[in-house]
Amino acid sequence: MATRPLVRLSVLAFAVGGLVACSGSTHDQPSSSPSATAEAAATPRTPDSAEGAATADPDAAPSPGSTGLDLLEVSVTAPREVVTLDDGTLLISDQVGVVHVVTADGAARPEPLLDVQDSIKQPGRTALEAGLAGFEVAPDFADSGHVYTTTTHSIADVDRDLPQGTRQVNILSRWTVDPSTLVADPESEEQLMVLPSRDADHVGGEIVFDDDGLLYTSLGAPSRDEAAQDPASYAGTVLRIDPTPAEGTALEDRAYGIPEDNPFADGAGGLPEVYSYGYRNPWRLSWDSEHGLLVGEAMSRDKDQQVGQPAAGDNAGYPEVTGSCWGQDRELSGACRETEAGMVIAPPVMEYGPEVGEILSGVTVGTGGDLEGQVIVTDWLGTVLVTTPGEAPWKHEIRSDGKDLTGHQSYVWDVDSGPDGSLYVLTAGRSMAEGKGAVLRLAPEELAR
Repeated sequence: MATRPLVRLSVLAFAVGGLVACSGSTHDQPSSSPSATAEAAATPRTPDSAEGAATADPDAAPSPGSTGLDLLEVSVTAPREVVTLDDGTLLISDQVGVVHVVTADGAARPEPLLDVQDSIKQPGRTALEAGLAGFEVAPDFADSGHVYTTTTHSIADVDRDLPQGTRQVNILSRWTVDPSTLVADPESEEQLMVLPSRDADHVGGEIVFDDDGLLYTSLGAPSRDEAAQDPASYAGTVLRIDPTPAEGTALEDRAYGIPEDNPFADGAGGLPEVYSYGYRNPWRLSWDSEHGLLVGEAMSRDKDQQVGQPAAGDNAGYPEVTGSCWGQDRELSGACRETEAGMVIAPPVMEYGPEVGEILSGVTVGTGGDLEGQVIVTDWLGTVLVTTPGEAPWKHEIRSDGKDLTGHQSYVWDVDSGPDGSLYVLTAGRSMAEGKGAVLRLAPEELAR
């Protein structure tokens, strides 16, 4: 693992003044939607079918060009989260199952905080979302040393009875870390939730905390599966739990508490943990005090990608809603108002079409410079969109068309904001080859230009 400080690249296309295009809704530009069968649209595009795959190395990491970012010299394959501790230390989770430690001076420590590579299902061409799908530190980490993970597992590796048709399993766990050494006790894992999935991908799994210390995570649904409309199923849901309930308040068969204002807290009409439902693949979550919970939902690549801002009990409408909720006149489509069964739909607050990108890969709220308070959305082909929250649908600006960040050689895999105003763009090689990812940082002073 490299231990040199940050490497400086050149000027980023989506920094202030780097605007490429602007649109009031995702339909303001002419569409060049790719033709695809329903089955192909239900599966993330493989690296072999990506544009440029015949001439570009699909495993090449981003190279210095017009990206304008600092390249953190840490060896990663598919980085998912960047967590900043109070002293400036970065904890960087890699989907292969490692949480790296990068000191405030930019040096990557040889010893990871956590390494679960040997016990989880690994990401690959046919399982892009598998692995360490979620990582977050507890709000009281400095005192408790608790960190939380979501990991995916093959059914053969899970020692319990599983529903018929289960193809893989998500496990939400809590670990104890020594805050002074930043090393997790490998024997400290507490498995809080075991979530069977009938889908080979659509893992979800991101973890965020709200201001009350409640934990949110998610699980996707199989494509075109009506289970997403059933809150008595975990498929296609965002979940909310109290990971450290007061003594005596946790349900007898659960190691966590249920918030009283969860929509099905008493188990009537749905699972107690369900916060919102009706999603295809809610694989990116973000929380901040001003905007609350944001859900980045990956739809089929020939459909509109969506960002939701759900309240408790909201139904996002899948599989009936598959994108294109907002028209050029900013009017909501009738198909996005209620389901055929008469259930009210909570439409997305922002969406973009296949003329802009292919698969939504990240959502975060900017904390510095021109991007402070703005919602930043990335597409895995490299498109970066910036939107100002307000009345739906949110207008967005396109700050990068993708080539500046990936050159069609990598996916933009996620985006994160740091408390110091930094913006982190995380990339992965298209075949998930080992060590071909990257963590790129745009400093607050660059955002202020």
